[in-house]
Amino acid sequence: MQAIFGYTQNNRQEFEDHDHGDEEEEPVVEEEHGEEAALDMKLKTFSYNLQYNLPKFGTNEAIIGVQGMNQTNSNFGEELLIPRCDYQ
Repeated sequence: MQAIFGYTQNNRQEFEDHDHGDEEEEPVVEEEHGEEAALDMKLKTFSYNLQYNLPKFGTNEAIIGVQGMNQTNSNFGEELLIPRCDYQ
């Protein structure tokens, strides 16, 4: 029997550029502390793969198994990259 489990978590954030109206000056790099992200998406993925190798029958070999995944996508910013959804 073999069991493989996986979990990943991705937090994607994008912040909008602020135009100060002065095109001749170098852009000012502002710190993003306290600034709310325009795009804030959290994606959580859980995957699994369970398999069992059956005894060999001559030169034939068989495997019985189950695999799948569950994803949860949540949006917290103003913009939506992918609509909120849950897959199973």
